[in-house]
Amino acid sequence: MSVRVWEKKLRFLSDLVDHPNEGTNDWWQLVDETASNADPLWQHGQERWYQQDYLVAMQAFQQSLHPLDMAWDEHQSQFLDHSESSADSFTDYHDASEIQQRALQLAHRLVFCSYCESDGNQVKQARRHLIMGLYLLLSNRNLRTKNTSKQTALLDNAWMELMLSFEEDPGCRILARDVAAMAIKSSKGRGGGNCGWHHRMQRPGYMTPGLKPTPF
Repeated sequence: MSVRVWEKKLRFLSDLVDHPNEGTNDWWQLVDETASNADPLWQHGQERWYQQDYLVAMQAFQQSLHPLDMAWDEHQSQFLDHSESSADSFTDYHDASEIQQRALQLAHRLVFCSYCESDGNQVKQARRHLIMGLYLLLSNRNLRTKNTSKQTALLDNAWMELMLSFEEDPGCRILARDVAAMAIKSSKGRGGGNCGWHHRMQRPGYMTPGLKPTPF
């Protein structure tokens, strides 16, 4: 896929990073409703994974995420159009701690699956699941103000994996800088989740954490 196509797909994240208080929980609500029945399938995949039957496990993981993929496809146009959200109804019947736990669980699954897809050269699907996982974490109102240690680690992993995916692709390398910029901006005031990056122009590749844009 071209740079322009991925720029459009990254707009979901960039808009959310630029306007964090306008993020919608409609996506979260659909995720929770459609993904709950997929839990047994994910657990089956886990069993096969520990039996070292990795291909079968991967198929189970991807099948269990299919409802999330469908919900994401169905509502992408709403996100791009900044349509009104019915997010207030979501917190009416879910405890905040349960929402946070479920959000982290589903985001963890998306990010883990993206690792496997990257290893299997399913780059398009891997990037897609990383974007979905990041959006899921950043759009949830209960996870916006302060990162937990688990959320920080998951954000670090997802941002890094997405940045490396673009950096390794000569045609999309410029987007690695955009990913770094989003990670840095989204982490402000949240106590981490930016991979230790300080500036979008840090060197490519591993994007050494801890560097600061100061002159010699």
